[in-house]
Amino acid sequence: MAAKEGAKAERKKVAVIGGGVGGSLVAKSLQSVAEVVLIDPKEYFEIPWAALRAMVEPSVTERSVIYHRDYFTHGQIVTSAAVDITESGVLTADGGLYPYDYLVIATGHDDSVPRDRGERLVYYKAEHDKIRSANSILIVGGGPTGVELAGEIAVDFPEKKVTLVHRGSRLLEFISPKASRKTLNWLVSKKVEVILGQSVDLDSTSDGVYRTSGGNTIRADCHFVCIGKPIGSSWLKQTFLKDSLDSHGRLMVDEHLRVKGYKNAFAVGDITDIEELKQGYVAHAHAAITAKNLKLLMSGGGQASKMSAYKPGPALAIVSLGRKEAVAQFPFMTAIGWFPGKIKSGDLFVGRTRKQLGLKPSSSAASRQSSHPRRRFPSGFPPALRVRRPPSLLPFLRRNAAAEVPPVSLPSEKKKRRKKKMERASGVKKEKEPASSVQDASDRITRRGETIDDKIKKLDAELSRYKEQIKRMRPGQAQEAKKARAMRILKQKQTYEGQRDMLCNGSFKLDQVAFAMEGIKDKDAQQTRRKTHNSRQCNRSFMCTLFGNMLAYLLRADVSEVCLYGFERRGENHEDPWH
Repeated sequence: MAAKEGAKAERKKVAVIGGGVGGSLVAKSLQSVAEVVLIDPKEYFEIPWAALRAMVEPSVTERSVIYHRDYFTHGQIVTSAAVDITESGVLTADGGLYPYDYLVIATGHDDSVPRDRGERLVYYKAEHDKIRSANSILIVGGGPTGVELAGEIAVDFPEKKVTLVHRGSRLLEFISPKASRKTLNWLVSKKVEVILGQSVDLDSTSDGVYRTSGGNTIRADCHFVCIGKPIGSSWLKQTFLKDSLDSHGRLMVDEHLRVKGYKNAFAVGDITDIEELKQGYVAHAHAAITAKNLKLLMSGGGQASKMSAYKPGPALAIVSLGRKEAVAQFPFMTAIGWFPGKIKSGDLFVGRTRKQLGLKPSSSAASRQSSHPRRRFPSGFPPALRVRRPPSLLPFLRRNAAAEVPPVSLPSEKKKRRKKKMERASGVKKEKEPASSVQDASDRITRRGETIDDKIKKLDAELSRYKEQIKRMRPGQAQEAKKARAMRILKQKQTYEGQRDMLCNGSFKLDQVAFAMEGIKDKDAQQTRRKTHNSRQCNRSFMCTLFGNMLAYLLRADVSEVCLYGFERRGENHEDPWH
């Protein structure tokens, strides 16, 4: 017991400032080997590359906005901003002082966001409502954020007029000109108006009219500013690390991601001065290297030769264009369309990021139950039936679904199984059952389909009876109850129809297989007959040759003449020279 307490007392203290992409992964990776304190002004970690999807589909935030405590279970969380750092402790805005042996700075960019997770979800819901209620939308900024937001709105709300204004000469200036042209053509194909080389004066806006630096006027119901945010390092200018900042406000780090001049201070993510594209996967790589080096240092083997070095990789960027397409800048090529969209645009790496934090990827059911106007129940249903399935029906449907899966066990089958068990126990040799043929499988599927057809007919009759009862009833609770029952019957019928279609497809495929097998058998039979015929011809030729040799020997005649007479001229009518 004393040994355990001594080991616990020897654990190093690590202070992680910033709960973003890099800081959250470092804190999660070190919580089992050190006393980690995570200092962040908000109580949650947000997956930043899913934020724009959340503006058009707020249900995404149920997976992308995560409480720090969900993944960081064994450390201390301080929900306050860091305001000062000494060589041994971190001072927070609420007056707390937190000592450390090792320091990790991962504050990224400055971004004013709510402290509580609930407020953040409300913010995305308000942004979604603003987009839905607007007929025309202005987006300021043609970087990855502006382009992705324009793509999300253009795909999910194609009826809205979207205008994108960018002060640069081309979109996405951090990638190749070819990729920028492809992106521009894609946006134009989605009826997005793109204005390049101009900026918007947001201070002179009046009655939804915006003026650009080129003298153009744009009318829009709302606008979104998607320009770069400053580095979150202004507070470091008053600390002992002020001399480690470069002219852009970034922390200068060495190859091991340690702040230059300090052995126990690390920096990860966008705040570093490494010349590379500042993206989420890069911050993850920084976090992995930093966590590995910190574990080495805390274990006592912190020689520089053993520490891992970070090497920037080739430029790689993927910008989503709606839900299914994207533009990608790979090291040796540029691509746009469904292929890069398969990599990112579907799930936006949300499931993968949750896995890295030790969380379940979570199903996308929340995304399917979106408030988007295109995701509705079939319009053929009555308005009273356009409701979500009540929870009380779930056990009923599960029982019915489960009842269809196992085959019906007949008494005769039970007897056969019992007999086989007895024979196996007494040592009787098990008889080999004949192999099932394709025709047998097709017959089983046909019988199963006939059973399902009978069930569908019964459900049709029951639905007709409910419809007649609903027509005769007055509007009210009783009628609504009848409609709910009819809805349940309709869902069962649709389920059986789906099973029947699957069985029909399976039967068709088996018939195709049987047809192919018959063709193969016929071809084998032809080859066998051909071989037999050739064998007979060879045997006949051999016997005739043997007979000719014997005859020539007896008559002392030339073998070639006998063979010529016996084979090449055997069909002609002439006198027999041997008589």
